[in-house]
Amino acid sequence: MVFEGKFDSPSKVIAAAISGLKCFQEYRLEGNQTKGVNIQRRKDTKWKPPDEGVTKVNFDAAIDKPNNKVRLGIVARNYEGELLFSLCASKMFSGSSDLAEAITLWRAMELVVELDGRNVAFEGDAERVIKGVAGKGIICASMAQLFDDMRSKLVHRKDWSMEFIYREGNSVAHELAKRALRMEGECCWIEERPIEIVDIVKREMLCTNLEQHLVGDRV
Repeated sequence: MVFEGKFDSPSKVIAAAISGLKCFQEYRLEGNQTKGVNIQRRKDTKWKPPDEGVTKVNFDAAIDKPNNKVRLGIVARNYEGELLFSLCASKMFSGSSDLAEAITLWRAMELVVELDGRNVAFEGDAERVIKGVAGKGIICASMAQLFDDMRSKLVHRKDWSMEFIYREGNSVAHELAKRALRMEGECCWIEERPIEIVDIVKREMLCTNLEQHLVGDRV
């Protein structure tokens, strides 16, 4: 039998299907329990810059089911909200939304290493993935190895951290993932930006500067 592009015995296929169904049911229950509590919190969420000397790397994924692809969006900014680098990518893919987000986080980690980034806070709206990397929450067997690999990277990089933010505060990475729907391969910008995110970056920089001035006035 063929499952997820691989030839496997019927028993392995059935076991994988049962594992996937169990994870889906557990994720759904977890989501229903927190849905009502989070509505107002999400409305109040906005992107915030990291501390001075820290780079914040936001990531997001979009699944293109008709074309069996995942679209990646990654963006890095400094404490003033200035853009350091961004990336859009398109890859062949078949799997869950959590797997898509995990793959995007993994690429973000690789990119930071390639660019020799230091003192990095990774931030995304995939709460289960963030918890999975931290060793918390529900972890599907099919993603356990990937989570182990990411945890291993974090252990060896004490200057890295992982943070969750609602979609409302992850707008630039989300827009980059949408942009990747119209491209093939991978494209990276260093200290430049694709036109699709210009307005969002400027708006969030303005909000950041305004808040900093207000805090300064109070002090």
